[in-house]
Amino acid sequence: GPQNLAFTVDFTDDLSGFSSASVRFNSPTGAQEVDGWTRTITSGNKLDGTTEGHITFPQYIEMGTWEISALWLYDETGNSVSFNTETLNGLGFETQVNVTSEEDLDPPVIEAISYSPTEIDVTDGPKDIVITMDISDQPAGVVFESFVFQISSPLHSQTKYVGAYDLELINGDEQSGTWQATVTIPQYSEGGDWIASVPSWFGGIKDSAGNQFDSPLDELGFEN
Repeated sequence: GPQNLAFTVDFTDDLSGFSSASVRFNSPTGAQEVDGWTRTITSGNKLDGTTEGHITFPQYIEMGTWEISALWLYDETGNSVSFNTETLNGLGFETQVNVTSEEDLDPPVIEAISYSPTEIDVTDGPKDIVITMDISDQPAGVVFESFVFQISSPLHSQTKYVGAYDLELINGDEQSGTWQATVTIPQYSEGGDWIASVPSWFGGIKDSAGNQFDSPLDELGFEN
């Protein structure tokens, strides 16, 4: 199952004081990452103290040596400082953790997509479109973050989004299931063929190990 890793940072700040710290670890290939964040001061005070946080390493992530790719520190006024791997190593700080895992390195697979209806007329008012997707991912299972799906007008001037909270599992499970959401196209929307896509730039479709679906739907043979 998932494992928690504690991290501690000793800090000093001359005036406003410590606000928060965040750490990012990258997998050996760089394909997966995990983040941790904290505001907790475990000893000292905001000007000279120690903070501690926790990072959760999910089950099925890539095995091998994970490395801190970035450390960020912030003070109460918003000033920040960042450290990359090379800088941290140069300062003599520990940056690596070894992970043993039954790894899942493959992103989720969209097996099928359908839209109902495939044609609508919004002249007299808004209309709903039901989007149904069959998605599989073994063994980690699919997860959704932020925006999962979008439909854009022909000129890309209008876009409707499907968020993680919009999707309902109507059959199966996270390893192999059918998901459904309803999108409302408003009255007075742009006419023509709207284009469906998966916005990997902000959320999208992932699995619990962090592998991201990142393929244009038309290249997979789906009408979009």
